[in-house]
Amino acid sequence: MRSVKMSFQLYLILLVTSVLAEKDKATTDKSLIEKFFHWGPITAKSISLRWDLEGQDDLLDGVIQMTAVRNSDPTSKTTTSEPFSKGKATLDGLVSNSLYAVTVTGLVEGYKYFDFTENIKTLDTGHGKGGVARTGGFGITSVVVGLLFTCMALVLD
Repeated sequence: MRSVKMSFQLYLILLVTSVLAEKDKATTDKSLIEKFFHWGPITAKSISLRWDLEGQDDLLDGVIQMTAVRNSDPTSKTTTSEPFSKGKATLDGLVSNSLYAVTVTGLVEGYKYFDFTENIKTLDTGHGKGGVARTGGFGITSVVVGLLFTCMALVLD
């Protein structure tokens, strides 16, 4: 029984360490992206992105490409490209109240300079312009970890 208790404590320590490390990593990566890129407005049919031009001289001749894939229909794909110097891009013609995986890619002379993906939900029909409705993976991770611990407890009992 003591070894089961020690195993559980070890798993718990590893889980907490993993969650904290991932949280720190996500904060660092996102803070760099969020420093220059800003989502919104998000409507029932469109997703917009703005970015700061100041201090981005190496990207001024580049292109920003946005691609949205609806999670409920991975074959649906909407793409737009804008010159970086424009400072904004909008994906139009989206389905209302739908979750999209939006990938933003910075291209300079045809080569990928950076990319990042964000899950964004369009507003329900009838709503005006709104802020960003984003989802995170933490809820799913919590459910999976909870199921894992439940299974471990049943097996070790």
